[in-house]
Amino acid sequence: MSSLKFAVLCVLTAYLLVVAFNFITKLRDARLMQKLLCMLFPISQICLIAFPLACSARYGLSAAVYVSLIVLGIACGPVDLLLFHALDQACRWFDSSSKVNMLQEQLRVQSALRQRSRHERDQASALRDQLRERLEQARADLRAD
Repeated sequence: MSSLKFAVLCVLTAYLLVVAFNFITKLRDARLMQKLLCMLFPISQICLIAFPLACSARYGLSAAVYVSLIVLGIACGPVDLLLFHALDQACRWFDSSSKVNMLQEQLRVQSALRQRSRHERDQASALRDQLRERLEQARADLRAD
């Protein structure tokens, strides 16, 4: 492989790794497994582009194929950034959707507890009224005797 082709291969590989690493470092809330899964996509692109470039000397690829692989490799960076950005937004949307669902569940539970408290307050009020009536009846009976 000529030194120029090897240099281009190294630059493309570094370019895609920098793009991936730049995004991965922005995923502060993601777990390690999520970060590793996000790295698989650019690494697979590197493999799919680097292998034909590395084999170009052996198989004698034409200049058009070689240039198209280089253009494809360069185009992968911005596309990866768009993909990662959309993935990050989807994760944030899912997290906010989960939070909304949890808050709605908490509101439902609080509403049920409020209704139960009202019912118990009404029962306590009714019981207090009954006790007051009995005490008044007992006072009236004591006065009468």
